[in-house]
Amino acid sequence: MKILINKRKTIEFGKALKDGYYQYFKFYNENIRKKMPEYKYLTPRYKDPKSAYAYFFGCMMDQMGVSGKITWEAMGKLERLNPNIFDIEYLLNKYPEKYDCKERSKKLSSCYAKKFLNDYHLSFYLNHVHTMFRSAHFFYKLKKERKINSILDLPEVERYRNAFLLYNDLKNWIYKTSKIPKTLSLAFRIMTESKDGTPEGENRFWKYDNKELKDIPMSIDFWIAYFVFKSGLLELDIDKGIISASDPYLKQAINNLFQKIARISGIPPIFMDPVIWKISGDKCINNFCHNCLFKDIFGYKCSRSTRINSVSQMGSAKRKIYYLFWNREENWQLSDLPKGYKLELKGRRNWR
Repeated sequence: MKILINKRKTIEFGKALKDGYYQYFKFYNENIRKKMPEYKYLTPRYKDPKSAYAYFFGCMMDQMGVSGKITWEAMGKLERLNPNIFDIEYLLNKYPEKYDCKERSKKLSSCYAKKFLNDYHLSFYLNHVHTMFRSAHFFYKLKKERKINSILDLPEVERYRNAFLLYNDLKNWIYKTSKIPKTLSLAFRIMTESKDGTPEGENRFWKYDNKELKDIPMSIDFWIAYFVFKSGLLELDIDKGIISASDPYLKQAINNLFQKIARISGIPPIFMDPVIWKISGDKCINNFCHNCLFKDIFGYKCSRSTRINSVSQMGSAKRKIYYLFWNREENWQLSDLPKGYKLELKGRRNWR
């Protein structure tokens, strides 16, 4: 099976976004950004390092979705309870780690996190709190080497004038993985977006040019994968099949696609993520094509040649793994699914 980029559709989509650049960000700011939990429970102070640390640490612990609301609500309570907690020297001195953070010991990170949680009685998730302390060590190391005074100075460091090098160093230090961490992509969007939601202007934590941000990969989940097939931007070379939305090969193909779109439109992939995620979950899944941002404002028409349906299978007690099931034939059957899969129809049943 091959995943193919539809060049014609990709160019059309990129040009539509380029022509409607300001309408896009107006829609994002008015309909999505103002309702996000990170701005509902915290208020950004763009020249205050503690506010920047609060947002970055919040991103490190954000579980996405419903539980992400719990994280940001807790961060807001924590800021009111003790604003000094977002000073890295205070944080690392109050909760000292016995060994170097580079060891990446899960046990030590868990113990470290427990002290933090028990002290403030916050409902964070234990397995994500250690990423906050790892990132704090990253900033503290640079501060000790006198390269920065605070997190706000990172774009001024010679190496980190290239945003992608900063992304790579943070990914290797905090996560030590070749995968794309969703929370780090979220952090880059929040740290580089201005008061009105655009990736430009003075009121930002990190001042990077749009061209510098085009290589930062977006966080990809089921809804992003659903959109790229539904819209005809990506195509498959077989008529019927099933693929996991978290498949590394699929994620790489989607990232390559959005980097091409970013070069045409001037909108970095991390800024396309929230709008596409929202439209895919609200409109595409319910076939509300008559009331779609991309059709009404940009004049972009989606392709309906591939009918995508969501399929879920329990991966563990806590987590669902989402799959894409597609069939170009008119009369697909539930028996076409492999044994053990459950078809989950969301919204209307008249799939097109």
